[in-house]
Amino acid sequence: MQPTKLKRFGIYHPKDGFMNITCKVDICEYEHVAHIEAENLVRAFYMGQNDFNPEYAKKGKRSTSVGDIITYNDKVFMANGMGFKRISKTTELYTKIMDSDEAIIEILSRRTLTEKEVEDLLDNCV
Repeated sequence: MQPTKLKRFGIYHPKDGFMNITCKVDICEYEHVAHIEAENLVRAFYMGQNDFNPEYAKKGKRSTSVGDIITYNDKVFMANGMGFKRISKTTELYTKIMDSDEAIIEILSRRTLTEKEVEDLLDNCV
């Protein structure tokens, strides 16, 4: 049996500890919390739970929850009460999240990272 290939997902929470329990796209700003290696979107959400992922819990952030954002490649999803809502490429939220993700990917693609960049990246990876 072939091992499952892990994919890289970005996890974003609203800034300032806000909880977007209404799942409205335009009511808050988001910040990058971590990148998680997982098989699929559901598993990425699961791995964003402090109870199930000790490495994530060490970050001192709350568990990923309803209203939080998970990215994969050029797709942006919001966690809902049941499942996920894909965020349209035409929204301002999509653009802000992708701009943030692209900045992180650009840093990762450099051949030489500064000591500070490596430290920052390690702090944001699970």
